[in-house]
Amino acid sequence: MKSTPSPLLGSLQDSNSDHSGDMAARIPLEQIVAVYQPEDLRHSTSLDVSYLDKDSGQGSTLAMQFIDIEERDTWSTAIRTASNRARLLDTDPIQVRQAEYAARVVEREQDYDVSNFTIYKVVMRGTTRTGSRSSTDETGKASTNVGFLVIGMHKVHLIPLPKTTGRFSSPSLVELNDGGSFGILSLTRIVVDAIDDSFSLTFR
Repeated sequence: MKSTPSPLLGSLQDSNSDHSGDMAARIPLEQIVAVYQPEDLRHSTSLDVSYLDKDSGQGSTLAMQFIDIEERDTWSTAIRTASNRARLLDTDPIQVRQAEYAARVVEREQDYDVSNFTIYKVVMRGTTRTGSRSSTDETGKASTNVGFLVIGMHKVHLIPLPKTTGRFSSPSLVELNDGGSFGILSLTRIVVDAIDDSFSLTFR
């Protein structure tokens, strides 16, 4: 018998999933950034849930494995629906220290204006694997980085989280990971996935 998730879940339980970190057994729904299928496992029964922990400022990914694609899609829809509702009720979606950090990076690119500054939490996806993969046993080893997408005056900025973060620490510009900045007028294509939270931007 397959379990059916409720969209009223208050948190995401990981008791039946493959979890590679040493975190607590629950993820607050408002901290979820994206729910998506691994890039090289689009037709598998795997599902990734990436989140940004408010206390530590660190991003992590929870890898989930299901019996079949139908169950995967049911859970994907339920988690996305519940987390979207939770985020709408969150009065502090972007913390001040996170916004200040992103603003400093954009200011370094000479693209900062307080009236033309929009910030979103995103997952910048990539892979460290080589060759094909015939088994789903390696789920969770994809290189996934939670960060920010910022729209400035003239550019779109992809900003990874700093290498070292803490509740009371403020990273210097020297410590910041380099992301990428792209001219808004050079944006030629936007593709949004109808199944999960994936989307892609193409710049010329």
